[in-house]
Amino acid sequence: MENNENEIKLTPLQRAKKKYYEKIKNDPNYRANINRNCLNHYHSKLKNDDEYKKKVSEKKREYYLKKKTEKLLEIIL
Repeated sequence: MENNENEIKLTPLQRAKKKYYEKIKNDPNYRANINRNCLNHYHSKLKNDDEYKKKVSEKKREYYLKKKTEKLLEIIL
């Protein structure tokens, strides 16, 4: 067993909370509720917001250009 100096030491309460939230996150009902709430938020507030659409469009464009240049660099090498 290695002794890592950068390892974060958790208190017993923090370990219990972490275990609880990991268990909750893996529950299918929890995931379904999160997905439903996100969809409701999008339809109620963000769907018709032009500023939000511009921001998302710009993020998609940046992501695409970044991936495109990485592929070109791989082909050149």
